[in-house]
Amino acid sequence: MRLILKTFFAAAALLGASSAFGQAGVSYEPPPVDFVEPAEAPPLPLAAAGPGVVPEGAIPVQEPAFAPAPDAPRPRLRVDVGAYVELNQGVSVELAGNGPGDDVVTYTAVAAGVEGQVRTRRVTASGAYRYERRLGWTEDLPDEDVHSGIAQVHAELVPGRVSVDAGGLAARTGGTGRAAGVSDREAGTEIYSAYAGPTLTTRAGPVTINAAYRLGYVHVDDDSLAGAAAPTDDFDSTVHVASASVGIAPGGPLPIGVTASAGYVREDSGALDNRFEGRFVRGDVVVPLSPTFAVTGGVGYSQTEVSQQDVQRGPGGVPLRDANGRLIPNPAAPRLTTLDTDGVYWDAGFIWRPTPRAEVQLRAGQDDDGDTLVMGSATVQVGRRSGISAMVFDHDTSFGQGIISGLRRLPAAFNIAPDPLRERRFGDCVFGEEPGQGTCLASSLQSISSIAFRARGGSLVFTSTGRLWNIGAGVSYTHRSFYLPDDPLFASVFAREDEDLTAFLHVSRRLTRDVTLTLNPFLSFYDNDLDFGLGLGGLGGFGDGFSTGTSFGLSRSFLSNRLQLLLSLGINYSTLRGDDSLIADGLVGVRYVF
Repeated sequence: MRLILKTFFAAAALLGASSAFGQAGVSYEPPPVDFVEPAEAPPLPLAAAGPGVVPEGAIPVQEPAFAPAPDAPRPRLRVDVGAYVELNQGVSVELAGNGPGDDVVTYTAVAAGVEGQVRTRRVTASGAYRYERRLGWTEDLPDEDVHSGIAQVHAELVPGRVSVDAGGLAARTGGTGRAAGVSDREAGTEIYSAYAGPTLTTRAGPVTINAAYRLGYVHVDDDSLAGAAAPTDDFDSTVHVASASVGIAPGGPLPIGVTASAGYVREDSGALDNRFEGRFVRGDVVVPLSPTFAVTGGVGYSQTEVSQQDVQRGPGGVPLRDANGRLIPNPAAPRLTTLDTDGVYWDAGFIWRPTPRAEVQLRAGQDDDGDTLVMGSATVQVGRRSGISAMVFDHDTSFGQGIISGLRRLPAAFNIAPDPLRERRFGDCVFGEEPGQGTCLASSLQSISSIAFRARGGSLVFTSTGRLWNIGAGVSYTHRSFYLPDDPLFASVFAREDEDLTAFLHVSRRLTRDVTLTLNPFLSFYDNDLDFGLGLGGLGGFGDGFSTGTSFGLSRSFLSNRLQLLLSLGINYSTLRGDDSLIADGLVGVRYVF
């Protein structure tokens, strides 16, 4: 069954790479009405483009807003898709550590893949997929199949009216606490995800009408140490999201902009049948005070409920486990409610565009439970080739919703960083071709659990592209407060809160027409309060983890770039649950591009 799932998602990523691109996400909030004339709107990835379009984090939402992410001015038509085959010989050396196994392991890898972009008048797509068959030379590195890929598609079925968006992800990480840093000698966690759905945009006089639906699916195949020790490991997540809004832009019948919207989201996930269900209705106004500044505010009613199944228990209430040590659900018992809130919520803030290349949005308010919310976004384009984007978020969400949301934020056209040593692991950061565009999925992958949580944090992305240099940097931080049943059992086996900090850098330098150097350093920190009775208490518990490292690559092209020689070196240090390791990796390979 797992092989069928992997093959399905591999095919989905491959088809997505040659089909189209775009995205809409999910929201408990409507978008603000834009107050800038279309000709004045800055060509930035987070710039709103009218009623129904909202940058991530522009409003205090419990999930990103439902609307296609506005792109830079439409690029020239382009179809650039290529396939390749690859043969690599790798070696992994444990320089220091306390884990069992050989100090040196070697392997041979055969890989095939496709990557590229498609831009037509109605279709935009960007993506890559890679399949690798690794043959280990020692017992500590068994033969395995590795799938990695990412794709984002947007197709205009009726231009300006009806569109379809889809995306997919296949990534391998080190498991909870190790979104980055897993070496080829270690077991990991495989994540497969896909989403798709239509968006409708139309007008009735001065009124703009938007509606959208998204269906998302996430599969977790956990073979990591973290997964083996967890009460539940592999799980699936299905997400349904629907949203609709009507709005009038300022300067038409009214001097202000007015929007009314409603939405619904439901997710079912995990062995304990975790269920997340929320709905909202609300209204928003935007009041322009100058051509570059507007104030905005909104009020609405929302309802959120999170629940899960109880577990089977033996004498004395001791939980029962299966042969693999996992908790056994009890469908006959009443469901356990972990969050049940409803009520009025509000927020207010501003939109500031000091120049056509810069924008800041900020909002603050209270949710339906009386908690303070602060969210915002900022983008700055520096010159023609560099840009920065930042986001602050605060919302109720889950692992599955976070992965789908990360796919939604992918830029329309993104660069595939050449790094054969790390199998193009798309669970790090993906940087766009336009200045400041990009998203980092690593923070969403740091905490792999089917339990819903409150997420607070932020992220920053910087990109710079040139004739010889390409630079992409991403930093993200997330603090999660999990919604657990009021039962000591669950607090003893699941973390009540955790936090993570991840940072990635990609630097590419073209030395000559045929020679390119790459550098990919990373840093990952994770902490939770789970101590398994060790008395650690607070953050600083049993799940602490830290990893850092870098890879260095060189590629040399021959035969008009058809044949490429690949050389890579890498070093990783990691510590998780007191298990330290320092591992050096090397790879030499050859690739033929069709």
